[in-house]
Amino acid sequence: MNQEGLSYLAIRQTQATGLNQLTQIALESPKGPIEPENQEQRSYMLAAVGQSMKEKMVRGIRTREISVKDPSPEITRKWEQAFLDTYNEWIDTLIDEHRHKRASCIGLSSMAAYFPTELLMNSYYVIVDDIPRPQTKALAGFGQLFAHPDLDGISYKDTFFIRRKALHNLSNHFHELVHICQWKALGDMGFLKRYIGEVQACGYRNAPMEKMAYDLQARYCKGEAIPNVQEVVVKALAESETASP
Repeated sequence: MNQEGLSYLAIRQTQATGLNQLTQIALESPKGPIEPENQEQRSYMLAAVGQSMKEKMVRGIRTREISVKDPSPEITRKWEQAFLDTYNEWIDTLIDEHRHKRASCIGLSSMAAYFPTELLMNSYYVIVDDIPRPQTKALAGFGQLFAHPDLDGISYKDTFFIRRKALHNLSNHFHELVHICQWKALGDMGFLKRYIGEVQACGYRNAPMEKMAYDLQARYCKGEAIPNVQEVVVKALAESETASP
């Protein structure tokens, strides 16, 4: 599952008098079990593992109860990485399952005035009836990332999924291509860590990378000329990184 060799991990919240506890269904990494030690870690893992991942990844499990303690930076890092690895694997599987349905964005001829040809040639979209999300009941633990009810599209790496009903609204394609520019600029893990952190801290609509996409989409809808959106995105990401404390 990750470089620590974690075979499978899911957790179920239980209640105990005066103490939050977790039932851990997990197994060992070579360095020992990775335990959730604070609310943030618990949220990551509650959100990370859906039923399909359980069926696919379970390996020799055992169950025991553990307490939620003060966070350890090393444990936090391991749990964050375990979450990101699980989510990244789910995305790769999703893209592979839809690869035969993907259409190249080079066919979106009106986008050529805004995005480089190479980016359009190597970016794709898939028409869906419902936006694909990890199948987990723990959306509350994952903040608002997948909870936004009006989502018409979502971008995963070089591919965005767009609802059939929103297909002919080209501004939706523009918005998702902005996110693909972000994915390419930050890399897979860089994008996931930053985007998820922003949504958890600010909420979906006010997350800086989401706000960037909406602001550029608004400029597109006004007919404003933006000759190279990819350059604008790369510059804005670099500036925001420099400005971060």
